[in-house]
Amino acid sequence: MQDTLYEMVKKAQNGDQKTLEHLLRLVEPKVTYAASKVPVQEREDVKQELFLHLMEMIQRYDTEKVPTLSEYIEMKKQRTKDNC
Repeated sequence: MQDTLYEMVKKAQNGDQKTLEHLLRLVEPKVTYAASKVPVQEREDVKQELFLHLMEMIQRYDTEKVPTLSEYIEMKKQRTKDNC
């Protein structure tokens, strides 16, 4: 069975280098696309900066504050109710 994104983030935070690399490969197409929007001579630098930022965000992401599905649904219901 494949790990969920949540499980992969936790593993990466605990020092699993292969999982961190896998996470970065998952977002590589989006990083490449974002970098394509800057001048050619800056693209590699931008990609490196984005990957560094992503690695920092993975380390800082608080997995303990991730709501369960039922909590998320309740939050969405409450927001919808508040906006009416």
